Amino acid sequence: MFLSYSELLNSFDSGATTKVTINNRCLNKTDFESSILIPFREGGLDEYRREYNRMLLDKATGANSIVQDKYVTVSVAKKNIEEARSYFSRIGTDLITHFSYRFRGQHVNVHGSAFAL
Repeated sequence: MFLSYSELLNSFDSGATTKVTINNRCLNKTDFESSILIPFREGGLDEYRREYNRMLLDKATGANSIVQDKYVTVSVAKKNIEEARSYFSRIGTDLITHFSYRFRGQHVNVHGSAFAL
C-alpha cells in the first residue's frame, strides 16, 4: 500500500502540494437508506432486494455507524489558467486510474465530479 501511495505522489509535479484528509463521521441512517438502498418494485425480485438491503444495513451499522471519507487535495502554481487546466486534467486522469485500481466499488470525486469505481 505504501509503494502504491508513493507512486501516486510521484506522479505530481515537484512544485505541487498534496494533502490527504481523512474525515470520520457518523452515518446518517435516513440519508443512507434513501441514497444507497435499492427501492422495492413489483416483479418478484423484492425478496432479493430486501436481503441485499439488509446486508448493506448490517454492514453499515456494524462498525458503530462510522463512515470514513478520504480526500486528496492537490494545489499547484502555473503561469496561466490553460496550463493549470491541462495539469489538473492529467492529474485527474492519474487519480481516477490509481483509485479505480485501489478502491474498486467506492465513489471517487475528481474535479467536483463523482465517479463510481
